[in-house]
Amino acid sequence: MLLNDPAIFGLIGSVRLFQRGSSSVSIRPAAFIPTFAKDPYLFHSQVQARVPVTLDFFQRSRVSVFLGGGAAPNFDSSGRTAWMYSWGGDLRVTRRVSLRGTANWVLRPWLSDNKDREAIGNVAIRF
Repeated sequence: MLLNDPAIFGLIGSVRLFQRGSSSVSIRPAAFIPTFAKDPYLFHSQVQARVPVTLDFFQRSRVSVFLGGGAAPNFDSSGRTAWMYSWGGDLRVTRRVSLRGTANWVLRPWLSDNKDREAIGNVAIRF
């Protein structure tokens, strides 16, 4: 799911805060459960979260896009929270099922390579 940090499992959501016409504002929280690989370079012992607030466009069409920004906290011993940019799109397959692609750019200024680029794909079920 994540290009830089492979995850075993992710919980991804989208909650519309308000809508005006065919556009809306949403919060798109996500939590990623770490891998536990035998390779020490792939071992990540902390859960990672993403909490962007996005502007969503073309909500009433079959293809909608979103962009925004927010926080990317890590639940490790440092307790640091990074800033992030997020963008992507939804392809409505049925009234309740969509295919979603998301790209995140996470900025961590305390690291020498301070940019994480992530690509996430998932199937979204609407309630």
